[in-house]
Amino acid sequence: MSKIFYITMTEQDEKNIHRLAREAGVDVTMELLDGLTSQEMLRAQVRDWESRGAEVILCKGIMEKAIRPLAESAYVLGMRFSFDTSLTLLADYEKLHPGFFREKSRRVLMLSNHRIPLNQTLLQDLFQAQVSNRSPEEWKNPEDLASYAAGFDLVISGQEWIPLWKKHRTPYFYKPFDETISLQQNLLLAEEIAQSRRLLQEKKEAIQTILDNSFHAILTLDCQGTILQGNGQVKRYFKKAPAQLEGESIHTLLPQLTPQALWEAMALRKDFYGEVLEYEDNLLVMNSFFLYQGEEVSGIVLNFEELRQTSRVEQKLTSIYQEKGLVARYTFDDILGASPQMEEVKGFARKFALHDANILLCGESGTGKELFAQSIHHASPRREGPFVSVNCGAFPESLLESELFGYAEGAFTGASRKGKKGLFELANHGTIFLDEIGEMNLSGQVRLLRVLEERAVTRIGDDRVIPVDVRIVAASNKKLFRMVEEGRFREDLYYRLNVLMLNIPPLRERQEDILLLAEHFLEAFGQKNQKQIELTPEARQVLNACPWKGNVRQLRNFCERLVIVTDTRTVSGEQVRRHLAYLDPEIPQAPAETGPTGAAVSTGTVVPSGAAMPGRAPVPTGAGLPVPSRASDPELARLLDALNQTGGNRAETAALLGISTSSLWRRMKKYQLTAAWGPQGK
Repeated sequence: MSKIFYITMTEQDEKNIHRLAREAGVDVTMELLDGLTSQEMLRAQVRDWESRGAEVILCKGIMEKAIRPLAESAYVLGMRFSFDTSLTLLADYEKLHPGFFREKSRRVLMLSNHRIPLNQTLLQDLFQAQVSNRSPEEWKNPEDLASYAAGFDLVISGQEWIPLWKKHRTPYFYKPFDETISLQQNLLLAEEIAQSRRLLQEKKEAIQTILDNSFHAILTLDCQGTILQGNGQVKRYFKKAPAQLEGESIHTLLPQLTPQALWEAMALRKDFYGEVLEYEDNLLVMNSFFLYQGEEVSGIVLNFEELRQTSRVEQKLTSIYQEKGLVARYTFDDILGASPQMEEVKGFARKFALHDANILLCGESGTGKELFAQSIHHASPRREGPFVSVNCGAFPESLLESELFGYAEGAFTGASRKGKKGLFELANHGTIFLDEIGEMNLSGQVRLLRVLEERAVTRIGDDRVIPVDVRIVAASNKKLFRMVEEGRFREDLYYRLNVLMLNIPPLRERQEDILLLAEHFLEAFGQKNQKQIELTPEARQVLNACPWKGNVRQLRNFCERLVIVTDTRTVSGEQVRRHLAYLDPEIPQAPAETGPTGAAVSTGTVVPSGAAMPGRAPVPTGAGLPVPSRASDPELARLLDALNQTGGNRAETAALLGISTSSLWRRMKKYQLTAAWGPQGK
């Protein structure tokens, strides 16, 4: 039950008042106040009432004006008078002045601090009176009020206005009013107010508890940047209690947040997002939102979190994405290739990664389109978000749309009863890679186009629009523009996807990369299978001459097969041809040329024993053994140049070539250089 204090300046029937309170179900405490009480005594009295638990202080209007500024926690409620009050007052005046209302229609001004509900029709019928109810607070100057009252036949007001009416000879009526007539109604109103304020206070405390237990510091500012309040975390972040910061300028606390920056944010209504500020050697990430009164900005709320906490969240998200397989594993460093064509493509891809436009990857099967897609995501601002890869050719037409866009509960036979998120929703704030986009049917293309245009998805069987923030990277091994001409791919979708295009060259057009990739794969699969495989010069020439229709994928598969089925450490050109025939029967099986002993030898040029590199000491080749020419084998040229630059020091040579000393030794043995360069390799 609420605690209501009823303040009166006249003796009242206390028993009657408590009876009315009991009937209203209200707990009321009655206090008699001397009208001559000074301001200081009144202040002390109000403090006493509040200390005793007063939630609502109920009093007459004249006392309300004096008590309201002094109350800190209690609500001050002025007595409201009902329509019955006006009827009683008019009837009492008629008794004192019989015939006043019957002589003619009278204009009556009734002054009260709170409006009284009036039934003008009934008042006209009973008293032939037009009653106007006004508050004296509408006039700052009492003389102006007196001038207004002069236009009425009668003024009914409180006792404090009597001197003004006498001064201006204004007809008036004042009668001490029995407050108990409307007391019960006022007590019920006070109870409703107390309950509402208690409920609001409970909600406020709950919200404050939530804010105080947030991991973030929150400050509320007015439009001038003055701190109005803060939550409990403010002390942890800024080493000051919220009460200590109230009234302080945010620019004093954080000089990096300049008045100009705050003014521009307010004027443009542009939130701060991801702003990094420094406070006492601690980096804080600041976000914000505005407070409004109607259409106008009334303040701003700043939200601070520690940068290290943000990093921990990002690490956790990355861990979750990894568990679900929604993560890019490869970067541009994993894309091997030293040819000018690949360097150019990787350069464009790095530039494209920094922007959010759609990308279309074009290239034959096996050229590494997904490797590029993952690398682009990893180098983009979305790197902390999910990476979702989907092969559009791997799903039946009936299932692809439900996988991409999701479906609602009971959308079709066999659908999950809970519905399902689509891959676009899973990729929110990240990247989705649509491989083999040319395999998508026209119906799916229409839905995809809508996602691109509206940045939102609608699940199958649902009408709810779900916003998504996704970067799209599409890929195809088909010529999409020809499919557009044939009517098998939508032209509008093609141009939507083809904002940034990358053409990945096939392996046969970048022969410089074939041996580089082959060595990488042979070493990787060799470690996996605990083998060491070395290619003869002729075998290397055979690999270089192969058209590799399946591109890098075919080369990788071939190297894995070669490591698994080969029992010898050295692989000849004939062995390479034979194993290639298993993968591609169309590869020509030309016999290798033989030397005098019948051993297979290279048809390349022999480097004469003791030949000298330009500006270098003579290059030893090892007793004039046949070695491929520098022109026919770029790797040999690089190896010889490095050996000459380091004087044969194997550790320095390996560092120069970016390989291990064991890999260097294997290459030297391959080219029969170990005997000649051995002593210098200490």
